[in-house]
Amino acid sequence: LTSCEKLASRSILSMTMANPELMTGLGAAFSIFLCSAGSVVGSVQAGIYALQQNGGGIFSFFPIIIAGVLSIYGIIIAVILSGQSDISEANGFKNLCAGLSVGLACLMSGIGMSNFLEKHMAPSRNTSRNTRATTCCGDQQEPLISGDTQSYAIPPTSWSLIMVMVFLEAIGLYGLIVALILSSHDKQ
Repeated sequence: LTSCEKLASRSILSMTMANPELMTGLGAAFSIFLCSAGSVVGSVQAGIYALQQNGGGIFSFFPIIIAGVLSIYGIIIAVILSGQSDISEANGFKNLCAGLSVGLACLMSGIGMSNFLEKHMAPSRNTSRNTRATTCCGDQQEPLISGDTQSYAIPPTSWSLIMVMVFLEAIGLYGLIVALILSSHDKQ
């Protein structure tokens, strides 16, 4: 390549990568896409949970509502970012980071909700297959802990489940707060 071609390709690359409107648009797109993906991942497992709970009543639908809030966070940031005009290059990168921060936080929040609900719905397993600690006195073996050592399942829908879901959703809320701070820059 000649020096003119290298200069032309470098200037096209710098115009594309440093375009603040492009960075802002990518931030808005990432916020909507990643927040919606986190909401979908959490809502799928929450829907399965709600269908399996026969006597849960309205409480069995709380995980779906909580997971659905994650997509609203992405819409909020996308609307804020798309309403900005006359932005500098640095603010364009801040907007990209704002979209990524809320998007990735909500994605991880949705994955956490899904994993928690999956473990919560799993039947309790009896792990006492010859792995219990015992004392040995001659030929007799006695368990160190007397009584029933089988784990009990958590009640189908309880306040503890709802609180865990709320705290998992708070991860997405923290991403929203960071995104709001990043996107509220001063006019330069």
